[in-house]
Amino acid sequence: MEGPFAPFTLTKVLEDVSKFVDGDWAASLTLIQHNVPWKLVCEKAKDNCNLLLCCQREVKDTDWSIDAKWRMSVLRTNGENHTVFGSGRFNRQTSSLGANNLMGWEDLLSKYVVKDEVIVDAEVWILEMTGIEKPNKLMNFSDEKAKENSDVVLLVENEKFYLTKQVLAMQSPYFHSLFFGSIGNNESEDSGMMGIKLEGVDAGHFQTFLEVIHHEPAINDDTLEQILQVSKKYRAKNITRQCEEFLIFRSCLTIKKKLQLVASFNLANLKRFLFGNFKSTMDVRAALDPDMEDSGILKALLLKSFELND
Repeated sequence: MEGPFAPFTLTKVLEDVSKFVDGDWAASLTLIQHNVPWKLVCEKAKDNCNLLLCCQREVKDTDWSIDAKWRMSVLRTNGENHTVFGSGRFNRQTSSLGANNLMGWEDLLSKYVVKDEVIVDAEVWILEMTGIEKPNKLMNFSDEKAKENSDVVLLVENEKFYLTKQVLAMQSPYFHSLFFGSIGNNESEDSGMMGIKLEGVDAGHFQTFLEVIHHEPAINDDTLEQILQVSKKYRAKNITRQCEEFLIFRSCLTIKKKLQLVASFNLANLKRFLFGNFKSTMDVRAALDPDMEDSGILKALLLKSFELND
């Protein structure tokens, strides 16, 4: 699979940390990114704390590899943290990499654990992937069957999409104006069919967006943000709503990432859901992103932290 690859984050709030015995471990939810499942695992081993990034790809009969780098942190509510950086290659023989002997377990308890809880966090950057393919298309918009049933062809990055104007127009006021207004009406080489070139959109992202419009189960944690980007560009509010519902009820993305999406795409229902489910100041700390620029979200997190401290 070719890049570039968007970075991703894994977070886990560990509970009852003082009760861990050697061999105990806890893990984040499994998150699928770039068509690969990932998990962050914290374990107590020989009175030390190990923090491991686990690639859960289960293909055993073909060679594959993933070169990655990462930042791993242990966080406490007052902002203190212990951070290490690393890099390595995942493959059939090596599925877990990270920080063995990150610190002694007693150091973890004395310096970072608050109310028997602590946050572990990892940000991951994929550098190169080999032997891993993109997911198969759920629907083909470029073959002869699609062409026979279409009345418009859209050209995105030299890829043709044969579509029905009415279907797109019902989901997007942009396409309604494009097809039935005065934005554009150009003849293509396809038997006089209306043909329009779209600028500023990735063909793969547009493919996934179209799959959602045509009721295919294309929304997942790997495709979610790209669908939201295309939906925002073409003002497809119903598709944005479907993405927001997925984030509320099914997504394994971290709360930190979900709040980034709230800020980028104005997902008010998701924001209400997230803030309504904070149970402790540790939850709020785990959601805090140092790169967050939305002052409204930062203020709301601060107020929620004060509320939970009362």
